[in-house]
Amino acid sequence: MKKDGTWADEKAQGVWDEYKKKAGQPFSKEDNDAYLEAADGINKDGSVYGVGCLSQFYYPLPDLSKTSQELPPSSIVLQLEEQLKTTQQDLNTTQQELKATQQEVKRYKESSEEEKREFQRMMLDFKNEMARMSEVLHCSDYSIMTPDFSH
Repeated sequence: MKKDGTWADEKAQGVWDEYKKKAGQPFSKEDNDAYLEAADGINKDGSVYGVGCLSQFYYPLPDLSKTSQELPPSSIVLQLEEQLKTTQQDLNTTQQELKATQQEVKRYKESSEEEKREFQRMMLDFKNEMARMSEVLHCSDYSIMTPDFSH
């Protein structure tokens, strides 16, 4: 609260109103707990709103080294390990399928290119044969007898 009796901000007013609802006797342990609850607990930086650097004297942080952290039950760990193993197997299978598909596409492209070259060679042979036949038959324009496959 400022010297003129007004609140520094709306949050300060809200904390005070909430504190008054929860508080019992002045300066009791319950008051501290009520204020801590009204101020939304200890901040990430270890302070309490409105108390600032004095927070550590009124609201000491718990000693985390002494608290036991609960581990998930072993059945959950085993289940997660099994899921991980299955996921890894699925990933390996998918990678193998992808590799096989890539090889198949590569073979198809190679085969397609080879067939294209063979077709072009056959068409050239056909065109040459038609030219030879036109000479034998004394046709001057053999192009009308051969379709254009160059496209």
